[in-house]
Amino acid sequence: MASLRSQPKYPCVNFGSLTIASASLQDNNTYVILIFMTKQAKIMKKARALGYVTLDQMHRELMKKKGFRDAYESLELEDRVIHAMIRARIGKKLSQAQLAKKANMHQSAVARFESGGSNPRLDTLVRVATALDVRLIK
Repeated sequence: MASLRSQPKYPCVNFGSLTIASASLQDNNTYVILIFMTKQAKIMKKARALGYVTLDQMHRELMKKKGFRDAYESLELEDRVIHAMIRARIGKKLSQAQLAKKANMHQSAVARFESGGSNPRLDTLVRVATALDVRLIK
């Protein structure tokens, strides 16, 4: 049986090749986060030196292009509608299958709609909104 002295003094947390030691993971989360952020900053510095960019940097650069910005903004309304419908479904504690049954459609159609994988027609949106008892326009 191993004694307490043979156990490591500080528990370790592994993030792939990154190992973080903390005096106590419960009492000292700030220490763990600071060490992780320091390691992450070093990794990001190396990535920038190799020519990699962050998603935020790429987004800022792409938004400078008018064509991309127009396309991005045109999808914003669709994205807001999808998220509103998902929030309404979850708020009413309905599964996708239950919503599909109420809207007289297949569960896979609801899944495609919620994932943004399809562009539903207005009558489909009306059926889903009616099944959720929500209005499309306020």
